[in-house]
Amino acid sequence: MAYLIFSEPININMTTDNNLVDYGIYMDHKNAFIISMAHGVQEALLEEDTEQFKASDIEGSSDQSRQLHIQNRENEFLKKFCKGIIDKIVHPNNILIFGPSSSKFELQKEIQDNKSLKNSSEEIKVTDTLSKDEATRFARQHYNRSASI
Repeated sequence: MAYLIFSEPININMTTDNNLVDYGIYMDHKNAFIISMAHGVQEALLEEDTEQFKASDIEGSSDQSRQLHIQNRENEFLKKFCKGIIDKIVHPNNILIFGPSSSKFELQKEIQDNKSLKNSSEEIKVTDTLSKDEATRFARQHYNRSASI
């Protein structure tokens, strides 16, 4: 079973000109932290039970058919998860997507395909697995460095 859970934002008060907001989005294999430089951290939890995908296989299918079915279900879930993250992004200026998971590339693709986010820019960075506090610190440091350049 998969869950999307969003917690209440905390206030940080870092916006850009014209009320546009810079975001950091951390993704690993189980979590995504949406870090708004204006509104704080909103946590999206990705709990994916791959065994459930296997249990839902069609009996009597070939191994290759089962694997394709599992991969399709996982891809559908990832797209839905990325869209849930995108729904939380309001008035974006810059979007930093980071973490160890390859799912950040799917999120980048969904952002690029989303018409309401066309005027924002996104950047990808590969990091190790981070806690929520470490991810928040990483995003803040990234935007503080960008502002000083």
